[in-house]
Amino acid sequence: MFVMKDFFWGPARGAAAGFAKRAGLRLVMPVLMLALILGAIGLLNSGCELIEEPSPEVGQVDLERVLEESRPGQEHQAELDEAGREMKQQYESAGGSLSETPEQEEIYQRYLRQKERLENNFQAKLETVLAELAEEKGLKTVLTAEVVYSGALDITAETVERLDELVELALDESSWQEAGSFGQEEGVSGQ
Repeated sequence: MFVMKDFFWGPARGAAAGFAKRAGLRLVMPVLMLALILGAIGLLNSGCELIEEPSPEVGQVDLERVLEESRPGQEHQAELDEAGREMKQQYESAGGSLSETPEQEEIYQRYLRQKERLENNFQAKLETVLAELAEEKGLKTVLTAEVVYSGALDITAETVERLDELVELALDESSWQEAGSFGQEEGVSGQ
């Protein structure tokens, strides 16, 4: 009976066997086959490594979602809105003329300073969280989602979670400080 493997391996086996007989080595054929098998396994393993998807080095964050979904973002936006309403009220009460008065200019400048302070405060929290996430995830760069087309790791949800954790930590610390000062007052009054 004719077997397909004999068709392919027959001539090679015959040549190797003839060489082995001539050289007086009967182990050459098994050694050659083992070398071929190990080489094929090595090629397959190295090929699998090339197919693996590389981990991204760029992260993206949707700042609009962070502002809308995170507690610090919502508080930041509420403070900005309140400052804007106060400025508008003061601005309108300072002069009803078409030209701007020096008092109105001062009100507007105070508003701009307050707005900048609020934005810097939120920006500092955001940068801290993004730096931590980038380090943890091995990211070299974090960009806003508006400038990334594809290929970046979206870290928006983790950013929202971490910002909310910062608020919870701040609340816990303030409650501990209040509890500590309360306990100290009790200790002083109890003496």
